[in-house]
Amino acid sequence: MRKQKEKICVGIDLMGSDSSPQVLFDAVLKAAALHPALSMLVFVPEKLWDYFQKKIPPPLQITCVGVSQEILMEDHPLEAIRRKRHSSLVQGIQLLKEKKIEGFVSAGNTGALIATATLNVPLLPTIKRPALLITMPTEKGKVAVIDAGGNITCKAENYVQFAQLGAIFQKCLASIGCPTVGLLNVGAEPLKGPHELRKAYQELQRYTQTFSHKGKDVPLEFRGNVESKDVFCGNVDVVVTDGFSGNILLKSCEGVSSLIFKLLRNALGNFEQLDAIEKLFDYAEYPGGLLCGLERVVVKCHGSVTPRSMLNCISGAVHFIEQNLVERMREQLLLLS
Repeated sequence: MRKQKEKICVGIDLMGSDSSPQVLFDAVLKAAALHPALSMLVFVPEKLWDYFQKKIPPPLQITCVGVSQEILMEDHPLEAIRRKRHSSLVQGIQLLKEKKIEGFVSAGNTGALIATATLNVPLLPTIKRPALLITMPTEKGKVAVIDAGGNITCKAENYVQFAQLGAIFQKCLASIGCPTVGLLNVGAEPLKGPHELRKAYQELQRYTQTFSHKGKDVPLEFRGNVESKDVFCGNVDVVVTDGFSGNILLKSCEGVSSLIFKLLRNALGNFEQLDAIEKLFDYAEYPGGLLCGLERVVVKCHGSVTPRSMLNCISGAVHFIEQNLVERMREQLLLLS
């Protein structure tokens, strides 16, 4: 682990989301006050550079970087990163590649962020695709869901690697010795779902059996398929899926929980215990999605980002860096290869 007072430098992209950079800048100021060892390079519109720079109190380690281009949510990812090389997103990943910053936080275009990061940042050993990893509440703790929106279609090989990444994440940050893994599907039976999902089921079984036959410690326990309604029972530590299904799961949960708490407040009014429970299901309270599988820390915020959720994403990136997450995941993957 890193020493608590050891300096950390993180890039913050305030552009390209559904919220304005002016609104989100409050999160940057709070993050600087909350994490004294943190310095930040904050990407802002070039024409507003003076406005942001004047808002920074002298003791805070914040430097504003003015950029002339912005990748929008509706932009085609690959076209955007080719045409908008002076955008906050491309410039931030370039600094990450050059190791001028240790982490990068963005609420911009997900596809563009993943494409830029994948093209410029090395992947961890044996990993062929990075995937968005998020954590969600269950009856027994937090479950890691991977992929939550990065890869729309996947091969069986990708599912197996996502299972590895999710299990290692839980082992490193939640100290779970042998994480349990479930494959998100429409039923528990092995023959459910499309071809690649059925194939992934078989390969995950073979993967764990290989370690048992060699007399080695099994890195994860594959529990088979899990249905979306069972994700929140807490019977698995990791849920593996493709980015299409994972993102639908995530957004559906956000919508349903929002409706439930709205109905409860209309019926029961406000009270402290309800506030505490609602926080468990509020995406703004979680550290965004980790682009897992890269040699650097990249955190993707929700597109509908608020200052509160941006603050938690920055704090999440700091936590991942302080815990040496990437280095520890690399070590674990090398042991498995």
